[in-house]
This record gives sequence, C-alpha cells and structure tokens, in this order.
Amino acid sequence: MPQPNPLCLFPNLKETGRPYHRIPALVRTAAGSLLAACELRSDTGDWSAYALSLRRSTDGGRSWSAPLQITVPLPGVRTVNNPVLIACQNGQVLLIHGSDYRCVWLRLSQDDGRSFGAPQEITDGFQLLGTHGQPLPYDLLAPGPGHGIEMPDGTLLLTAWFACGGPLDHFPSATALIRATKNDLCEAPPWTWQSSRPLLGDNVDPDGRPAREQPAGWLSPNEACVAPLSPTRVLINVRHRGSRLMRWQGCSSCPYDSLTGELRPDLPDPACFGSLAAAGDTPSSLYFVNCQHPTPGSALPPQARVNLRLQRSDDAGKTWHQSRTLVPRAGYADLALAPSDSGCGWLLYEAQEEDSDRLSGIWFQSFRPDDFPSSVSEVF
Repeated sequence: MPQPNPLCLFPNLKETGRPYHRIPALVRTAAGSLLAACELRSDTGDWSAYALSLRRSTDGGRSWSAPLQITVPLPGVRTVNNPVLIACQNGQVLLIHGSDYRCVWLRLSQDDGRSFGAPQEITDGFQLLGTHGQPLPYDLLAPGPGHGIEMPDGTLLLTAWFACGGPLDHFPSATALIRATKNDLCEAPPWTWQSSRPLLGDNVDPDGRPAREQPAGWLSPNEACVAPLSPTRVLINVRHRGSRLMRWQGCSSCPYDSLTGELRPDLPDPACFGSLAAAGDTPSSLYFVNCQHPTPGSALPPQARVNLRLQRSDDAGKTWHQSRTLVPRAGYADLALAPSDSGCGWLLYEAQEEDSDRLSGIWFQSFRPDDFPSSVSEVF
C-alpha cells in the first residue's frame, strides 16, 4: 500500500557541513525491493560530492535500511557523482556513477541491492562522437542521473552528457544514449558499452561538437531520461539550456545509435532533471515527472523549480493528457513503477524548505499512478 505521507530519506543539515544530499536515483528490483541513492556532498556545489548514499526497502517504502556509503578508494579522486541504478530481470542490480566528471564506474549487486562489488571502470564505452562517428575531445562527462533500463533482449540503456566548456564547466554540452550488450558467459567484463551519436543543440562548431553558447531556443542538451516503448524502441526526454523553457522529446530504435525528436511546448521545464517510467517492457502507459513553471502572476522567475508534476501518456508520448501536481517546491526527481497490475508508483525527489529555495533533503513518496483526481494545488 502507498505510504500516506512523504518521508525524508536523506535529510540535509541546516548548518554548513556534511552531509548535503542531491541527485536522486530510484529503482524497483526484480524481487520487488526499492533502492534509493543520491550524492553525499560537503556543501551545495557539484564538485563537493565525496560519496554516494544508498538505502533499501523491502516493504514498498514503509521502512528502509540504514544508509550504505559508497566511495571510490583510489588516489586523487575528488568527487563521486551522478548515481544511475539499473535493475535487471535476472535479479542483478547495476550502480553506475561518475568520478571527477571524467570517469564512469560500474558496481554490481548480486543480492538484490544489499551490497555492491568493487568498482569496474567503463569510461571507454562513453564517447562524444562527431558527425562521422569519430571520437571528439570533451572536458567533462557524467552518466544519467536517475535510473536506466533493461530491454527484453538484455540490452541495458542509460543516458550520459558531455561538456566542452573547460575543466570545471558543465556547459556547453551534448547528450547521448549509452547501450550495453551482454558478452558471452566466458568473457569479461560482462557487458560491452557504446555511445550513440550525440544529441546537439544549435551551438555546434564545424567539427560537430558543442561550442560556446549564443542566444537560441535549443542549447546544450544535457541530463536526459529514457523509457521503453516496445521491445526495440525507447522514448528519450531531455533537459536543455535554451531560451525556450520546454523539454526535448524523441525516440531511438535498436541498435540505439541515433536520437530523433523535437522541442515540446506541451512539456514546460525550468531546466531541471525529470524522469520517465513505464510499467513493463511494452507499456500501455508512460509516466513523466518534472518541475514546471510557476503559475501565471507568480513573483518567481520562469526558471524556478516548483510544481513537481506527474503526467501520463497512453500513446507512446505523443500526448501527455493527464497531469497531477505532487509537490509544490521541489528539484530533481526520479520515478519507479510496479508492474501494471499492482497500481503503485514511487517518487524520490529533492524538496525545498518552506518559504525558501534551499533544499531540505531528498524525500520519498508513494502514489497510485492512476489516481489523478487527487493533487496538490499549484500555489507558485
């Protein structure tokens, strides 16, 4: 049964100091457990993330394990960032994350998320590709965040973004779909990772890589989410930095080497991470959650992260015809759904303190996806 009230799984400290939690990731395992992960930061900055924290629930979110802290015990590693969780049909759980916005690591759980093995570097499979498929240089790289998916044939899919603005700058950027195919049982490592052609905005140099941003409506696509539409086709939904504050949405089909789509005026967005989820591999309904703009007449700027809204599509994302506001003040959010016959969903999101844009921590909430008449009033 859904939990009646939100629960703060990862509280932030009021005073300066550790820990400060950001960047939620949520997944439901094959055994029905919920795994919630996030970054542990020493302060609000992206470069202050020093570890990941992960909690596990076996009763639908009513109770949770103590936090499991995950670091990269290698010399010189400064940050541990952007957790991505993938639950496989065989019970394995993958935790993919970055370090120093340069390297990508895989940790595998064989016990339903109770523990994770040693980190295996998979950075070589994450590439920024040019017009002709050639690898291009980049300054920063990060997976996800949020959750990835496993397709019926065992292919794993997640997203990643690449930045070319300098050693500490997240922009300008491009995004790509990352696929992993299973190797033979006798081979190691167990998956081969490969990048799609990147999704680029209007700011592209002659070599086909992100360039310095100029005023435009479609700039520097970055954090993206993915959900299955069929056994060989997926939906992609992307954040960007352009002046048109709306999502980009498109599709990719097996072998997932390219992305095609368009800006969607019906999906307003203040440039914040959102999440897609589907119940099953060939879903009849898709769900999308993201912060939307303040209501007309609000004193808040258009980029304010308020009105976290859940939307549903029954036609593979062509239209999003029902919506429900879940949280009035929020930030990044990730979704998980149970199989379609159970009618349960879960949300992990960054919440803001009352009367402030400061984040109070990362909160968990259960809901019934089809219960759209019940909603929080949009007050911002």
